[in-house]
Amino acid sequence: MCTPLIAASMAAQGAGAAINGAQARKQEERTAHAVNKAGKQGLKTQHGFQNHAAGVMKQATTDQSAPIQTRNLALDQARRSGALSGAVSDPGAGGAIPGSAPPVVASEVTRKLADAVTGAKTSGAALGRLGGYDDASLDSSIKLNRAGQDIGAIKNAASGSASLIPGAQSAAANNSYRRPKAFGDLLQLGGKAAALYGMLGTPGLAPGAMGQKTIGAPTRFGDLF
Repeated sequence: MCTPLIAASMAAQGAGAAINGAQARKQEERTAHAVNKAGKQGLKTQHGFQNHAAGVMKQATTDQSAPIQTRNLALDQARRSGALSGAVSDPGAGGAIPGSAPPVVASEVTRKLADAVTGAKTSGAALGRLGGYDDASLDSSIKLNRAGQDIGAIKNAASGSASLIPGAQSAAANNSYRRPKAFGDLLQLGGKAAALYGMLGTPGLAPGAMGQKTIGAPTRFGDLF
């Protein structure tokens, strides 16, 4: 026989189960959202590393392009030629020729000195242009090595950051936990207690039919267990 008390107890248990189920689903949603958010943040960081490495590679490629190499070579040649040519000093006016020297001799010495200075400067400029290739090649190698080192450092940083993503997701999942409210459990517990009371107190229910001891009606809730 389904008495109103038993019916109410069944409704209370059902409502308690529904409340607990809703709380569990909400917790699952919070956890999933927190884990996904942490994962997206980790991926965003990884994309930042990738973009940084791509920028370094792009700059290295630009530095090695023909127009840039041609410009750098011209700058290195001009710098080296200027340094070598500038090292040749002009003779002072008449400083290397005794004042007692005949005019013809003085003129010839002056001409030869001027030719020697011109020749030295010309040779210096030529050597500078030749040495400019070495300077440009060295500059190019330095830039390539620096780019490789930068990309390697970025790769290591990205790898270390990626290894932290699972831990961040686990921490996010733990932080998303909210203690469930006890109202659902109380409804279920109250419903079960009411059902037991209703069955034990139903007229016509033979003693021992539910397996209880036939020592009289229970007087305390603890007597049911």
